[in-house]
Amino acid sequence: MTSLFPEEFADIELVAGPWAIDADDERYSSRLAAGHEELQRFHDAVFPTAPRILDYCRAFDLRNAPAEVRALLNVLYSLISVSAILESGLSLAGSRRQTTAVGKRRTAMTGRRSHPTAESSTIE
Repeated sequence: MTSLFPEEFADIELVAGPWAIDADDERYSSRLAAGHEELQRFHDAVFPTAPRILDYCRAFDLRNAPAEVRALLNVLYSLISVSAILESGLSLAGSRRQTTAVGKRRTAMTGRRSHPTAESSTIE
């Protein structure tokens, strides 16, 4: 079986692999579809590993990063979204309303719905 992540992160792949979603709107939909236990399991597995992931990704030019590095970055984007809900104490239903309102405001202000692409991003 082909690994989604670099070997150094094989320990989180089973839980984090499904969250390595490239598109912002798909990450959002996955978060809405997941139950609280699944979100907590993902958070608990990935949060302690986040500093290692960042350190690993900093070694790459993100415009030309391999797919496994982009997958790790997408897991971090998912972690940010999931952490915001879990750590705020909001209910999942409340987060759906709040996130939808924020997304509409962001789209109205910027004219776009997703994060900048890897072509225009760097980690400093």
